[in-house]
Formats: sequence, structure tokens, C-alpha cells
Amino acid sequence: MANGKAEVLRGHEAYKARLAAGENVKRRETGNSMVPKIYSREEIEYKPIKGPEDVKEGDVVWCKVKGNHFTHLVKAKRLEGEVWRFQIGNNKGGVNGWIGIENIFARAISVKGRPL
Repeated sequence: MANGKAEVLRGHEAYKARLAAGENVKRRETGNSMVPKIYSREEIEYKPIKGPEDVKEGDVVWCKVKGNHFTHLVKAKRLEGEVWRFQIGNNKGGVNGWIGIENIFARAISVKGRPL
């Protein structure tokens, strides 16, 4: 609460807060990097993840890589010491980079009501 007023979350932060509270969320993204799995502006439903055990290679996740939010594929998963790392990329063969579980917010479970 700032200046006696409750903070209103908007955009990505609002979705992240709802996911952290255990809610499924629905949102749309623009772009064609996930065609034909997901087309631009299609409604995607996301389920919160609890930890690295909830994320597998081939999953579609909502994540943050190098400051940018994406709905992209988990291309690979590896254990580095005691920390799980995930390689994120699109459906066209591109790779965005490796991230930790703290930058994966949810797993996509459906697109326009059809299961992924």
C-alpha cells in the first residue's frame, strides 16, 4: 500500500500475481512464432507451476527470457548442480536462451478451449 492506497497491478504483473495465488489465467499474445500450435491473438489458458517437476521438454510455457515475456516451448531441461535450467525457443526452430524456474510462470494447457 502506497500513500494509503492499495497498489493496482496491471499487465504482466497482474497475471503473475494471479498465477502465484494458484489461479489459472487466460490471455492472448500477438506474433507468429508458435504457429501452428498457437496463432496470433488466440486465447491461451495457463496453469500455474509449483516447481521444476511441473515443466517438461515440449511443454508450452509463459516465461521471461532476457527481459522479454514469451509463450514459447521448453526445448530442453537440464540439472546444473542443484538448479534446473530450461532452454526456451519458438515453434520455428529459434532459441531464446536458458532460464531458471523463477522465470517460468505457467504452463499453457489449452488454446481456444482445445487442450495442448
